[in-house]
Amino acid sequence: MNYSYRKFFQNLYITQEQQFRFAAQTESEYCLWKEAFLSALKETLGLNKLARIGEAVAGQKPRLLEESQKDGYLCRKYVLETLPDVFMPFYMLIPDTATDAVFLKHPDLAAVPSPHTAPAIITIPAHGANKNTVCGIAENREEAQKIEDAPEECYGQIFAQKGYVVFCPDPPGYGERVEPMPTEDSAFGAVKKRTSLDCSCKDLAQTAEAFGFSLTSLEVWELQKILDFAGCCPEISTDENGLRIGCAGFSGGGQYSMWLSALDERIRLCVISGYVHGYLDSLLGCHLCPCNYAPGLWTLGDISDICSLIAPRPLFVENGIDDIENGADGISGPRRQLARIMNAYQLFGQEELLIHHTPAGSHKWHGGCYQFVDKWL
Repeated sequence: MNYSYRKFFQNLYITQEQQFRFAAQTESEYCLWKEAFLSALKETLGLNKLARIGEAVAGQKPRLLEESQKDGYLCRKYVLETLPDVFMPFYMLIPDTATDAVFLKHPDLAAVPSPHTAPAIITIPAHGANKNTVCGIAENREEAQKIEDAPEECYGQIFAQKGYVVFCPDPPGYGERVEPMPTEDSAFGAVKKRTSLDCSCKDLAQTAEAFGFSLTSLEVWELQKILDFAGCCPEISTDENGLRIGCAGFSGGGQYSMWLSALDERIRLCVISGYVHGYLDSLLGCHLCPCNYAPGLWTLGDISDICSLIAPRPLFVENGIDDIENGADGISGPRRQLARIMNAYQLFGQEELLIHHTPAGSHKWHGGCYQFVDKWL
């Protein structure tokens, strides 16, 4: 006798039709599909509702909290009110070569960037990390241990040392923004308080859904506020297509790198490490964090369909061969997702802009993306 719902949900996913499963055969069909899919996603995730709420603090500028010189770059810490009474702390790491950037202006011409400007990248932490650890900063024992155990996950610091302007926030429920332990949990659980490496996705996701939006909408909304700020920063280089800025993240950070790139065309390049797994292949079996879900999301499309919204912008996907989150079929699951995403890139004749890196190893940031970013951003 089977008392689990798992088989029911698996059959439901297989038999239902995802409304926006990618099937475009021409660029014009792609554009129509993309427009309709984006509209449905913004409504389903609650981004439209959140945008109306966010009007109350529109135009807010970040406030500089502190500044320190590191080896090869300047570290600034800002705070920004993103929603009424909601404040996001984030770092901006500026390479020494870009700290004296200026824009030369001519009344009849667009702004011309200084040769000292640099491309930028938004680096997003995974579960079990925060803006401090991604930027190689330890403010307590747990963060110091994290950096020692997984130095490769300091990818914000690594990008800064490579010459990129880096933005790195504490996402909702991470780092300095970890929510207080719910009263019931603190009363009856063994753990009474959370550390800066814990996350409170469950608390925020469930509460957001009760108000008609999602944790994904909260995260994307805040990352878009960083994009707004980046557009005003003279340290960042531009070209004829606008701001040269990408985003990168591992695991949960990879998830939001995917979402931001899919939903905002200002992102020029995307790195997703340890996240491109199918809903059926992985999430239904692995039961990942509630931050992966929104009501009705799985009736619209799969991870591959969301990633196809990024085409034909450069996209680097990384999955360790032995990553448990690949699902029951192992690396075959992510490879199936990539084959579907490639269909979108082939429409534009831009197959070289989609890379699937599959190194030996487990669920971690493998760091195979740096040459790709150097080449395409």
